[in-house]
Amino acid sequence: MVFSGVFSLLATVVPVGVYSATLAILGRFSVNISYNIGLQYAAELLPTVVRAQGIAFIHIMGYVASIIAPFVVYLANISVS
Repeated sequence: MVFSGVFSLLATVVPVGVYSATLAILGRFSVNISYNIGLQYAAELLPTVVRAQGIAFIHIMGYVASIIAPFVVYLANISVS
């Protein structure tokens, strides 16, 4: 997750072009790696008896988060504090 944050922040600092796109892609790649590591780690932690149900729940929550994440930017428009 550190690499994804560093690459994403650097992508906003460098001029728009090949370097910015490369850093953004590396940031996205790092996020995907972290997500997959988390899924594998969770599979190793869960006991055998509940592993299938636990992994299914983790996948569902991941999909829900992926669906909801783009709408986070609109929270400032909906709820003015």
